[in-house]
Amino acid sequence: MAGDRDALVAMAELLERGQGVGKDISAARRYYRLAAQAGSVVAQINLADYLERGAGGEADYVEALVWYGIAARKRNRWACAQYNRLYLGSGTVARQAADNLLQDILRDFPALQ
Repeated sequence: MAGDRDALVAMAELLERGQGVGKDISAARRYYRLAAQAGSVVAQINLADYLERGAGGEADYVEALVWYGIAARKRNRWACAQYNRLYLGSGTVARQAADNLLQDILRDFPALQ
């Protein structure tokens, strides 16, 4: 499974840079999502960044908070810092929505636990 995650991240990076393929940020976001769901911490952080900035699609701060949180649970320092920054800047409603979404994602993707 790790090889699949790595291949998905590699494809996302190629699409992000337009290296060997046409540059396509929306497609890179989709590949990062697949790799993130498969458990790649790198992809979880990159997906969270894309979601926060609205790169390759609409911005979604709640989902960005969730993916930073998932990566932070794996003791990634950068993810911890980004999670804390977003969490402390969020209101109670956004925090509750993020907590609910986190539970849904963890239920749907057991590999992330």
